[in-house]
Amino acid sequence: METMRIVRLGVIIFLCQELSCGFADESSCLPGFESELLVFKVHRDHLHRGKRLGRITFNTCDGRTRTLFQSVDKRFDVNMDGVLSLKRPVTLHEGHKVFSVHAWDSSGKKHTAFVRVERAHNHEEHHMDTEVNTTPQMESLSDFPVLTFPKSSSGLKRRKRGWVIPPFNEPENSKGPFPKKLAQIKSDYAKETRMVYSITGEGVDLDPKGLFTIEKLTGNLFVTQKLDREKKASYRLIVHAVAAEVDIKETPMEVIVHVIDQNDNNPVFTQNPFSGHVPEAAKKDFEFMKVTATDADEPDNDNSDVRYSIISQDPPSPKLKMFDINTVTGGIRVIETGLDREKYSRYTLVIRAADMAGEGRSTTGTAVITVTDSNNKAPQFEYSSGRKGGCIIPPFNEPENSKGPFPKKLVQIKSDYAKETRMVYSITGEGADLEPKGLFTIEKFSGNLFVTQKLDREKKASYRLVVHAVAAEVNIRETPMEVIVSVIDQNDNNPVFTQNPFSGHVPEAAKKDFEFMKVTATDADEPDNDNSDVRYSIISQDPPLPKLKMFDINTVTGGIRVIETGLDREKYSRYTLVIRAADMAGEGRSTTGTAVITVTDSNNKAPQFEYSSGRKGGCIIPPFNEPENSKGPFPKKLVQINSDFAKETRMVYSITGEGADLEPKGLFTIEKLTANLFVTQKLDREKKASYRLIVHAVAADDARLKEAPMEVIVNVIDQNDNSPVFTQNPFSGHVPEAAKKDFEFMKVTATDADEPDNDNSDVRYSIISQDPPLPKLKMFDINTVTGGIRVIETGLDREKYSRYTLVIRAADMAGEGRSTTGTAVITVTDSNNKAPQFEYSSSSFGLKRRNGGWIIPPFNEPENSKGPFPKKLVQIKSDYAKETRMVYSITGEGVDLEPKGLFTIDKFSGNLFVTQKLDREHKASYRLVVHAVAADDARLREAPMEVIVNVIDQNDNSPVFTQNPFSGHVPEAAKKDFEFMKVTATDADEPDNDNSDVRYTILSQDPPLPKPKMFDINTVTGGIRVIETGLDREKYSRYTLVIRAADMAGEGRSTTGTAVITVTDSNNKAPQFEYSSSSFGLKRRKRGWVIPDLNEPENSKGPFPKKLVQIKSDYAKETRMVYSITGEGADLDPKGLFTIDKFSGNLFVTQKLDREHKASYRLIAHSVAAEVDIKEVPMEVIVHVIDQNDNNPVFTQNPFSGHVPEAAPKDYEFMKVTATDADEPDNDNSDVRYSIISQDPPSPKPKMFDINTVTGGIRVIETGLDREKYSRYTLVIRAADMAGEGRSTTGTAVITVTDSNDNAPQFEYTTYTASVPENKVGAVVAKMSVTDDDEPGSAAWSTKYRIVDGDKNGFFNVSTGPSQLEGIITTAKPLDFEKTKQYILSVIVENDEPFVGSLPTSTATVTVNVEDVNEPPVFIPNEKVIFKPEDLPVDSELVTYTATDPDTGKSQKITYKIANDPAGWLNVNQETGVIKVRSPMDRESNFVKDDKYRAIILAIDNDEFPATGTATLIITLEDVNDNAPSINEGSIKTCNRDPVPVLLSITDKDAYPNSAPFSVETQGDTSKNWTAVMNGTATGIELRLSTPLEPGQYNVTLRVYDQQRLYQDHFVQASVCDCTGQDIHCSDVVKNALVPLSGVLGILAAILVLLLLLVLLLMFLRWKRGSKEEPLIPEDDLRDNIYYYDEEGGGEDDRDYDLSVLHRGLDNKPNVFRNDEAPTFLPAPQYRPRPANPEEIGTFIDDNLNAADNDPTAPPYDSLLVFDYEGGGSEASSLSSLHSSSSGADQDYDFLNDWGPRFKKLADMYGGED
Repeated sequence: METMRIVRLGVIIFLCQELSCGFADESSCLPGFESELLVFKVHRDHLHRGKRLGRITFNTCDGRTRTLFQSVDKRFDVNMDGVLSLKRPVTLHEGHKVFSVHAWDSSGKKHTAFVRVERAHNHEEHHMDTEVNTTPQMESLSDFPVLTFPKSSSGLKRRKRGWVIPPFNEPENSKGPFPKKLAQIKSDYAKETRMVYSITGEGVDLDPKGLFTIEKLTGNLFVTQKLDREKKASYRLIVHAVAAEVDIKETPMEVIVHVIDQNDNNPVFTQNPFSGHVPEAAKKDFEFMKVTATDADEPDNDNSDVRYSIISQDPPSPKLKMFDINTVTGGIRVIETGLDREKYSRYTLVIRAADMAGEGRSTTGTAVITVTDSNNKAPQFEYSSGRKGGCIIPPFNEPENSKGPFPKKLVQIKSDYAKETRMVYSITGEGADLEPKGLFTIEKFSGNLFVTQKLDREKKASYRLVVHAVAAEVNIRETPMEVIVSVIDQNDNNPVFTQNPFSGHVPEAAKKDFEFMKVTATDADEPDNDNSDVRYSIISQDPPLPKLKMFDINTVTGGIRVIETGLDREKYSRYTLVIRAADMAGEGRSTTGTAVITVTDSNNKAPQFEYSSGRKGGCIIPPFNEPENSKGPFPKKLVQINSDFAKETRMVYSITGEGADLEPKGLFTIEKLTANLFVTQKLDREKKASYRLIVHAVAADDARLKEAPMEVIVNVIDQNDNSPVFTQNPFSGHVPEAAKKDFEFMKVTATDADEPDNDNSDVRYSIISQDPPLPKLKMFDINTVTGGIRVIETGLDREKYSRYTLVIRAADMAGEGRSTTGTAVITVTDSNNKAPQFEYSSSSFGLKRRNGGWIIPPFNEPENSKGPFPKKLVQIKSDYAKETRMVYSITGEGVDLEPKGLFTIDKFSGNLFVTQKLDREHKASYRLVVHAVAADDARLREAPMEVIVNVIDQNDNSPVFTQNPFSGHVPEAAKKDFEFMKVTATDADEPDNDNSDVRYTILSQDPPLPKPKMFDINTVTGGIRVIETGLDREKYSRYTLVIRAADMAGEGRSTTGTAVITVTDSNNKAPQFEYSSSSFGLKRRKRGWVIPDLNEPENSKGPFPKKLVQIKSDYAKETRMVYSITGEGADLDPKGLFTIDKFSGNLFVTQKLDREHKASYRLIAHSVAAEVDIKEVPMEVIVHVIDQNDNNPVFTQNPFSGHVPEAAPKDYEFMKVTATDADEPDNDNSDVRYSIISQDPPSPKPKMFDINTVTGGIRVIETGLDREKYSRYTLVIRAADMAGEGRSTTGTAVITVTDSNDNAPQFEYTTYTASVPENKVGAVVAKMSVTDDDEPGSAAWSTKYRIVDGDKNGFFNVSTGPSQLEGIITTAKPLDFEKTKQYILSVIVENDEPFVGSLPTSTATVTVNVEDVNEPPVFIPNEKVIFKPEDLPVDSELVTYTATDPDTGKSQKITYKIANDPAGWLNVNQETGVIKVRSPMDRESNFVKDDKYRAIILAIDNDEFPATGTATLIITLEDVNDNAPSINEGSIKTCNRDPVPVLLSITDKDAYPNSAPFSVETQGDTSKNWTAVMNGTATGIELRLSTPLEPGQYNVTLRVYDQQRLYQDHFVQASVCDCTGQDIHCSDVVKNALVPLSGVLGILAAILVLLLLLVLLLMFLRWKRGSKEEPLIPEDDLRDNIYYYDEEGGGEDDRDYDLSVLHRGLDNKPNVFRNDEAPTFLPAPQYRPRPANPEEIGTFIDDNLNAADNDPTAPPYDSLLVFDYEGGGSEASSLSSLHSSSSGADQDYDFLNDWGPRFKKLADMYGGED
């Protein structure tokens, strides 16, 4: 039977495996990329276009090899084969580039993968080919742990092996690069089929999402960004592996990633400053206060091990170290005697809190220690007896709700008589013998005044006591003295809603921001104070539809308004709002109330109800509104309902709904047959505003015939039937007696139950009466709308009328309707306008008595007072003030000591003021000293008097959590009431006071499972404990609690924080590594696996041996295995660090590790069966040592030396210090920063230098270095790691100050006098010698000079002489004697090198006397422009142009001459300067440019040495029509057949309108054969041959007119050729044969003229030799060279030169023939144009040479004058061949061969190759 069972079992297993394989074969393929992240490595940062990076693989699952890819980065391209290449050059600026690539599968679904192109590290580059392989180069798998899903299968039989992955330890704040590979997850199935990996859990698909990712095909697990342990200490991931192509999946595997703490958080003080009190008589080692700091780093770790130290003590007296601090607990104790409150009443300690047991990151805080008086005698008020003067006690301020103990001493009252006899004291008044009796008592012999129980300001705000003092044994008594005890308000009352609930109505069509109702709350605390400053907020809205927040509330007024559309009465007819009212402007005590909002129908048309009868007809209900309080009679008919069916059959009607069969029942009835609807009694809108009825109609004879039910709405119309009601009665308010007009100090409110937003509820206020009606009948007014009461008259006086009662009327209908009255009781408070007076008690007792001693009690001033400021506290008054005027002053804290300016005193009245609100958390008390001195006699003065001002705490600080969030861990098996963590909050308000009494509550728990309240919090300690069972880490691994911390024992200001609770596994077994085997029976094969690296922090505190991990073999389930380890730290040095338990496989570390000694260890784990021959393949285990910040920085040398010039400017860097850190490089632990701790000597300023925190560069930041005073500085430098926040060391930098310029040069003489002529530039005025004690030849010795005064306009210049010790003053501008006769200059001397510091500068005074010089006359203006016509007659006056003589001190005559008149057109009167026309002017002359003619005029005085002034006269000539138009062309050619017109151009020297448009006429015989017309612009002539002529030369006569009809006849030589149209061709034979007779006669005439000219020339030359030769320029032609120096031309680039200046003499010699310009009176011959045929070039040259020889207008005219003009910038190159290297060698002269036989010789000379 056993054998059969085995066989059957084998068959079942076989069938199961076969079925499983079948299912696997049918599984579908999953298209996708081979990995979610593809990495391509390159060997350089700069990638060129076209470079191939590799191939991207995408599995389409359909056999396709080509896929459509798209790169998001357009610089990269992926072709259909998956080849990744560059379309454009790319630079990897950060060493890598990441982008995404899309691909689409056969179904059109888009898949996305990320591509990372990164530069390979140096050790990788030599492995890289120039062409990257077709698959991406991923990181080497050997660099990271590989986690393998182990299997135990072999053949047909396989079973799952259990295994546990140990947690990964990843340090927080890793610098990447990211994504950073953590491990590789690998399934054994990957050897047989492709597996797809994915992860879920925290940091993946759960918040914080996206921290971890896995490559789906490789299983590489990455972290994408740096982790933060303080945010989350560990992450639980679930890894999934599924076969891509068969039906195989691994069981999900848990992976835990622990975040290893790094020291990245500074300690934080739980409050700052800390306040403490120590008695001045405290003994040594008396501990009186404690400071605490928290550190967010991992608890019970060096990173959070905080230690304390005292950095400084201020004041450092009487000894430097009066206190010590417990480094562990923070307790501060006294270690020296000598505390003296009178000398040093306060100490400030700067406390340092540093982690790493005091060696790490640090922060500083402050402990303020107040030295208290050890004498338990209370301050004393002494009666001033003897004379009339006495003292007035200021009011005492006693906070309400004091915690005692009682009786509590307030003050000691003492009489001066007590020094001579025993006095008996007693009190009367409120709280003593008047109600409430017994509150105050006084000790009859000591005068100590006590309060017997806590006071309540809301019951009574102040108490007036009268103190009596009587001698016990003699007949002496003091005048009774008044003492006022004011009760200071504390926030001990919650706001109270004036009604609850509030009711309101809002139309469903209300628009946004429509305010429709108001809620109000009152607070019994002091008005106009934060304690009663109520603010409103909406807590919840029910229903939360259609939106969560349909309404908003005005936080100040309580007005509720609509903020969303969508109100719908039919859906949501009523809303309930929970309203919170909180004092302290919303931050304090609170209460909640309810506002019920009814949504009203916005349709004011009566509802229409149509019965759906199935026919055309229907039923419509008429609209109706029923007023409330109707007088009837009842029942009262409202409407009749009628059905259409009633016309055919009898209908029966009935109603249901509100007021019918629903409460209030019986209000409405309907007659069943008539359908008359009745109301049976009067309605009340305040009870119900509307009723919804349903009308039913059924046929009487056939119940099947019925109408659909119809809704009827009855609205109740509001009537004014409710009077207003005051929200409280009476109202109480306070007004200062010094309140100004219009000061509003309180408010009354009343509500009206009638319909809101209606006249019936429109309440207005008025004052009916005022009691007392003094000092005026109407001291107050009320705002009729808001109820605010304000002061409208001055004269309030608390001493006369301390309380007013107003009767207030509130009336609706805007004040015209129903009304009610209420009372407002107004208390007038003291404004210190008759402030209490402290009188210096001097005077005498009997005839002779000195001043009695007295002590002023402390004043109690509440913090955060609202003023107004300055606010009077008290009046200080001396008895001497009765006899003489006293002057008062104050010193001390808040006056002349920090914080300065808080208190001030009126020097004559002694009124003491506070100038602004005080803050107890900034300073809890102030010690002032009052001085009083007689104004007329300073010898009469009072002894200084101490005044203490205590600041009374108000609840103005919310609690603050000491960290947020808090982190805690709770075991899932924790029992009820197990407390596992604690939250703490601090409150800056006064300790041991309700204001700082913090209580804790849990507001919410997330998730609220398995129960909504799994945890509870201790309200006092903040301890959190488990209160329910059912914690389950697998279901709910984390809880988030929102914690509220509130002061006032949980009733006051609050804040919220978060507690994050991680549920930990209760299984204390360590994770196990299992050897993954495939054994069963005799046949087994090994599955591959790799153990991930273990990360163990260095310097662990143990205990040791400390378990790291458990190694476990799969064989351990079948036989006992024995484990051992070898390798580094085991049997290799350093031996003994690691051990393994041979039977359990537990791997231990035996002592703390040191990363600096060794950063990692490679161990080999062995596993051998104890009883059978089985052994595992040895397994490698890597242990990495995680760096901790355990090394201080070390300076590379000590000390450092540097040099700095004493004159170094600010920011001058002159040396550098460096330090190294042995901790891990590129890590915060080795990130060193520098700071300067101290500077010796600390002079002239304590901070002369600064250091670059990163580089260590030291620079100067202050001026004042002085080598003579401080030649060397020693800096103590601090180098700290953790970017300056961690472990530190100190070193020294010794700085030597080098010499600079510290001696100023001095003038040998400080005064100089000199004279200089005017108008002279560069004249030496004075030479000033100086001396300098600095090193000769240095920059500190050589001098420079500046004129600092007396030369505003820059007339002088000062320079340094050759000796470098001499200053030379010269004139920089011409001086003017007539303007300034004397200058007084102030000159200073300096060195070339700047002075060191502030040196006295030597100054010299130079007096310069200006000498008078004859100056030329001055024309004004220097250039005059006039406008004249060009045809102005000769002798016409042009202008009078005169000059003035600047020599005002001389009487000189001025004469005028013309210096330059190029055309000779002008004449000037020598005496008057009148300029006239000498000869006709011509605008078209060459002397006129741009219509302007220029002449130079001279003005000459008659001094012994005459001076000449010049001016320019510019005549703008106005055009006259004196030039006829002329034709430019002298000859034309045309064909005799079909000739085309020839265009002739016209010029006219005149300007418009004396020029174009032109007209033309033919003259004589020309008209027979030629036609001439103007072109389209009338500026050219179109000449056409109209009659065919024989070829030959013809003269064409044309008359051309300008616009003014001035004309001129012109002859044009026309060559008529034997040709057609435009193809003009004339032969030489024709031209020579057809010369007309007129041409021959013209030639003969020209020859005769030339012969005649020749004869005349010979006669002229003969005559010239016989006559005396006159000079070219006459002797009387006065000229000055200066007037011609500016005539310089620009060469061939200059087209605006005037050569007339080169021959001015010819202008005045009319008998000399001008031959240096073309004559204008001779006609110019006609020149041949260049022939088109090269063979005619010789004839062309001969003809034009002959014409030029006979051309009187051809140049040159006078070679001498032409060559005399020289210009720069000539375009022509040199004609000389002496310096020409080419000499034409580059020219091609072959074209000479084409010019015919005449040029054959030239062609032979230049055209050959040589």
